[in-house]
Amino acid sequence: MLVPVVAQDHPSVRAGALRVLNDDLVTAHNGFGAHPHRDAEIFSYVVDGELSHRDNLGNQEALGRGSVQYLSAGTGVVHSVRSPTACRTQSVCHPLPSVCN
Repeated sequence: MLVPVVAQDHPSVRAGALRVLNDDLVTAHNGFGAHPHRDAEIFSYVVDGELSHRDNLGNQEALGRGSVQYLSAGTGVVHSVRSPTACRTQSVCHPLPSVCN
């Protein structure tokens, strides 16, 4: 899995309400295992490839190229994101997730 290091809540990551803006590359059949968020609004745009999203509320969603997902974490949610397959133009999926307060 090719992903940048995310320093959540680190002072250098914050830019006003924007907490994190990643430019991720995720190989097929990999991703981000179950992890929590709270008090955050999460937007993800899939540049290329496909992502599969699941959360502890029973929601499941497949996101293809050009898709946008919005997740409001509220008082807390646990979710996972993975790339079930390689994308058409490269061997990795390319999402752009951002986390805001």
